[in-house]
Amino acid sequence: MRIFVISLKKSTKRREQMIEALAGIDFEFFEAIDGRDLKPSQVESLVDFRAIQRLYGRSLSPGEI
Repeated sequence: MRIFVISLKKSTKRREQMIEALAGIDFEFFEAIDGRDLKPSQVESLVDFRAIQRLYGRSLSPGEI
């Protein structure tokens, strides 16, 4: 089984903490995208807002995107 840790590339301290916490476990980082840095047009092309509203009854915060 492959293990992925989703993390922002710029979160170096958090990545160091994960490396320490997962010592001896084979894993790899999966580079996250910070929704707060996306342009509205990018968000619209990536997120199905109607489906999110239907499933969760609310919209997503920029951090969730």
